[in-house]
Amino acid sequence: MDYRIYSETEKAADKNHRENEDSFMYSQFSFMKDKKIQLIVVADGMGGLSEGRRASENAVKGFMNTFYVDVMEQYMSSDMEEFSLKYSIGDIKKIMVKAIQAANRKVCDGADEFEATGSTISAVCLIDDCAVIANVGDSPIYLYRKTAKKMKMMSKLQTVAEQAVAAGAYERYSPEYYRNDHILYCSLGQYDKILEDDIYVSSIGNLKSGDAILTGSDGCFGHMNEKILGRIMNECSTQEEGFLLNQIFSLARMDKDDDQTAFLCIAE
Repeated sequence: MDYRIYSETEKAADKNHRENEDSFMYSQFSFMKDKKIQLIVVADGMGGLSEGRRASENAVKGFMNTFYVDVMEQYMSSDMEEFSLKYSIGDIKKIMVKAIQAANRKVCDGADEFEATGSTISAVCLIDDCAVIANVGDSPIYLYRKTAKKMKMMSKLQTVAEQAVAAGAYERYSPEYYRNDHILYCSLGQYDKILEDDIYVSSIGNLKSGDAILTGSDGCFGHMNEKILGRIMNECSTQEEGFLLNQIFSLARMDKDDDQTAFLCIAE
């Protein structure tokens, strides 16, 4: 299985916002006769903190370097003629966790010791009809199932708002929710080490033609929920796919002005 992959990035419109603090990378490779691996990483340098751009760049660099080293070691220690990473989803999860821990170290090492800094990170690894996702912070990852015509959030938003929802203080997507949805309780650069329990990792299987994975910085989605995003996907034709991210960005700008970076991966 292959994927049509679209990406967009835009700086916040505010003239006082000097640069886009989001960083991202897409890569693909195949080893021997194995299925192609496609990797997407999005990092959002935390607004209001110094050197947000540097933090997000270091997050992406730290993640990518460790991911590829560990994947290559996985192949080299196997029967390379017969081995397939598709049947080692558990190993990919472990590699993603280690890569995020490396990203955290890179953010901390690159930070000014006298300035607060931080970044979120979300990563998607696609291999055939499977995906492994991982995140820290509030950059969401969504799964769209074409048959069900529904969008579902697959990542974990590590915000004070989500903690309050879990505690029963208020409903998700209520006015109270949006007063706290920008406050993170976990991010890269907070501490020298990030625990495995603070890294959310999961897998998605049985992807079919027309299914899609959507991920990006939180600024891409404004106050849109899964129902709204699902409706946008349902109304989008194949010919319009390339404009879908621009449409989502424009709607999000009605809620807040923020940097926007997103990827849309549609299974063929």
